[in-house]
Amino acid sequence: MSKTIKTLEQLRVAAAQEESQYGKRKEYALRLNETLPLAWYDIDKHAPVADKVAVETERSAYVELLTQKGHSNPRQAWLKIRGYAREALAPKVEATAEGEGEATAEGEAPNPAKDRAAKWLETLAKVAKQVEEAEAVTFPALKALEHIRSAIAVMSGGIKG
Repeated sequence: MSKTIKTLEQLRVAAAQEESQYGKRKEYALRLNETLPLAWYDIDKHAPVADKVAVETERSAYVELLTQKGHSNPRQAWLKIRGYAREALAPKVEATAEGEGEATAEGEAPNPAKDRAAKWLETLAKVAKQVEEAEAVTFPALKALEHIRSAIAVMSGGIKG
């Protein structure tokens, strides 16, 4: 991440100003993964109101910037941001003949450490989603959720390649 761009607002503006540059949009999506609720890109009607408001507020701010800039399809640009965020937190796992998954790039040999990390990441995401969807949650569970989100952010950057 660039040392001169630090805040979410700065990343949003940079992504909107340089819409054609993949890197700025991806950087913005990664920061959204750190800032917004887990799996924010797939938020649904059953999500907590605060989570929906946070996502909608950010979406509105980004779309507003693109609209001011005269972008022809701000909604499509937001969908791209969501896609980059989804890709970052959900590494592609290909099924092998034995039914086990492996996170590999094309032409790359299987890596058992990456495979384990992908499975752990998937498990952490499931646990976090359960905590987020629970009607009543204890304070220790909320603190654990913060740590789970941090672990997901760290691991999603570490298993890509």
